[in-house]
Amino acid sequence: MAKSSRAKSKLQAKAVKRSLEFQKYEDERRKRLFEKSQAALLKQKEETSEDKSSKPAKVSTAEVEIDIDSVPLKKPEKRTTKKNFKKRSRRQKWNHRLGFEQFTPEKPW
Repeated sequence: MAKSSRAKSKLQAKAVKRSLEFQKYEDERRKRLFEKSQAALLKQKEETSEDKSSKPAKVSTAEVEIDIDSVPLKKPEKRTTKKNFKKRSRRQKWNHRLGFEQFTPEKPW
């Protein structure tokens, strides 16, 4: 980085200056984004208020009778995975590869 203390201080000064410049641009960007979001929020509020004022609310107090027999019942779905599934050990997996045959090496005696 810096070879001498004077160069080091100069580099630090440049870094501070750059950070201030970038901070200025970042502040301006955040300000623009905030104004844009506020404008969008106001526009959305106006649209919702127009929707509410244009459509009068209708409230019905009539009760509806439903025939319970005509409504189809939902059947409970069956689980596709097993609940108590035991994992196989490495030896069991290896034996499965061999065709369920136990691998028995030749006895030395």
